[in-house]
Amino acid sequence: MQQDDNRGGQPPQWPERDSHDQPEGQAAPPVADDPQPWQPAPPEPPTAPHPPQQSSPQSPPPVHGGYPQSGLKPGAPMPGRQPVESAAEDGSVLIDGVLWKPAGFWWRMGAFLIDFVILSVFSALLLELVGYKGPDEAELATMMNGMLTQIMSMQPPSDHMMDQLMEIQSGIRLVGWLNVFLCMAYYTIFHSVAGATLGKLCLGLQVLSTRGHRLGYGSAFVRYLFRFIFSKFFFGGAFTVWFDPRRRTFYDMLAGTNVFRQQPRSQPIQYD
Repeated sequence: MQQDDNRGGQPPQWPERDSHDQPEGQAAPPVADDPQPWQPAPPEPPTAPHPPQQSSPQSPPPVHGGYPQSGLKPGAPMPGRQPVESAAEDGSVLIDGVLWKPAGFWWRMGAFLIDFVILSVFSALLLELVGYKGPDEAELATMMNGMLTQIMSMQPPSDHMMDQLMEIQSGIRLVGWLNVFLCMAYYTIFHSVAGATLGKLCLGLQVLSTRGHRLGYGSAFVRYLFRFIFSKFFFGGAFTVWFDPRRRTFYDMLAGTNVFRQQPRSQPIQYD
């Protein structure tokens, strides 16, 4: 038997283990107080990848310390809203949120009568300025009686009567040309500057293009030129107002214009 060698208070000496003493293929049994080496935790099983999210477009940085811009190009329509210039099939136009519809025949006739009175006053003042007095009423009545007598008696007119007729005819021709230039200046200037004549302004009417734009001097002059030509026949081309769905006269069709009246609205216009 082996004697106990721990009589002197010395810790017992354990024999060292040799890995060669362990049979192959068999792990060594754990030894008490034998420190185990640190092992990392097993990795977690991989999860299913999430689909990538689309990033929203970022607005450009503010200019000069202002608010960030919406990213829309200048002049581009707002999302969900279309620019409205010439809208419906009836020719209505939307200008600054105000709906304008084509004016009917009686609105046009009312404006024409007011303009006729105004132009008559202007014509009388213009003839007064040029010094045209016209034939005297007494002389005109005497001439008409003499002409009627000669016609009834089958006699040729006298030379004096022919001179009087030529004088009256030249005066009428002068008045006619003055009225033509007066009307041309009146309609061209008022339609291009104010968008309407005085008669139309009294009734709240406007002369615009079919796209809702103001007329320039050239467009206003062309419109009056077509009106002057068709005023000699076809009732001035105004009969088409009754048949055209956009209530345009024939000269309006040729000039690309129309007469509009502001439409009162009780509710704001809804956009699609």
